[in-house]
Parts: sequence; structure tokens; C-alpha cells
Amino acid sequence: MLSRMRCTITPSTSSSRSSGFTLIEAVVLASLVGIVAAFAVPRFTGLGSSARASAVTTLGANLRSAAQAAHAQFLAPGSPLLGVAMGGKTVSMKNGYPDATANGIRNAIFDSDGFTAIEGAGSVTFIRADAPSGKQCSVTYRAAPEAGIAASIADPDTSGC
Repeated sequence: MLSRMRCTITPSTSSSRSSGFTLIEAVVLASLVGIVAAFAVPRFTGLGSSARASAVTTLGANLRSAAQAAHAQFLAPGSPLLGVAMGGKTVSMKNGYPDATANGIRNAIFDSDGFTAIEGAGSVTFIRADAPSGKQCSVTYRAAPEAGIAASIADPDTSGC
């Protein structure tokens, strides 16, 4: 007959394992963080670019609407020929549309925060202030060159947003 042997293991009173990370655990954790960052950073960069491009496109639509609203007020019977009131501001007019000066189209739009306005001959270009390449993240308003010809808004350039 075989006798059964009983073996018991008793835990030792001193612990040889310390609390904390081993070098291997730290390397694995750093690798995982690096992999996640490699995928996440380009996605967040793309979101900023999309937001700037949307702001430029929205400003272009606001310019178009403001110019049409000012022109409609200009055509109303008895309206003054040099300026119309919009949102509590007087908008300077040229040939029936807001002119390209500081008192013209910029008074007609309600919000151009985040944009820098650069005036040219008969035009004003709104450049997104935080864009990586300025002129390639912009929209341009051109005042009416003569009576009977409407003001125009250039297609927004969002290639550098």
C-alpha cells in the first residue's frame, strides 16, 4: 500500500516582492501610450483644420447674406444712398452694396472674431488668424465696382487651414 503524503506550503513572513512597476511593465506601458498617441494626434490635428475651414466657409456665407440684406435696405423707398442701418451700426454703401472699408461690410456682419481684415483696392480679405498659412485660409469680399453690378464674395480658400 502506498501511503499518501501531505505537503503543505506555508507563506514566509517576509515578502520579497515590492510594490510598483517592473522595468518590463514600464516599457510595455510606454509602448502602448506611444501607439495610441500615434493614432490620436493626427486625428485631432485634422479636427482643428476642419474647424478653421468651416469658420472661413461660414464667414463667406455671412458676408453674402449681409451684402444682400444691406442691398435690400438700399433699394427700399426713401432709404439714404450713402449708408443703411444694420444691427445698430451704419453701413457705408457704394453702388448699392456695402463698401470694402471698415465702416462698410465689416459693420454689416455681426461676428468676424478670429479673423484679420486686410483692405485692398475695392476689396477686403478676411484671413483666419490661427491658420498655418494665412492667405490660404481666407475669404474675400469685393465691393460693387459700379452701379448695376453686384458685390461679390470670392470662394473661400481653405487649402491652408
